[in-house]
Amino acid sequence: MRSDFYIFRTAPKREEAVRDILERRGFQALAPRTRQFDKVSRQRIIAYSEPVFTRYVFVQLTGSQWDKFRTVPFVDHRPLAMAGKPYQLSMPDMLFMYRLAATPIASDKEPAHITKGSKVKVVRGVIAE
Repeated sequence: MRSDFYIFRTAPKREEAVRDILERRGFQALAPRTRQFDKVSRQRIIAYSEPVFTRYVFVQLTGSQWDKFRTVPFVDHRPLAMAGKPYQLSMPDMLFMYRLAATPIASDKEPAHITKGSKVKVVRGVIAE
């Protein structure tokens, strides 16, 4: 029986929790994340990554697995649909998305090293010099 990946919407910030629950229940589920990058938080630099597709999880389902899937919390049990039909992603599509997620995002910015008393120059926006 053919099994494709379906796209489901999750509760806010629950992509990984839903993926973990699904994997424990025997499903193949994907919630790709960006590569880690540095983020300044309260004058500390921390490693940080975020979902590539915020609030979405990809689940491989066959016809017999739908009933078991409907008991999973934190997820809308209706798949993303186009023209009234559930949208299905094939395995090559999923592999492409994983390669895309693994590609580092180009940035010309270095992590900010701002401490109390540092001089900052605003170059864009309403308060730019």
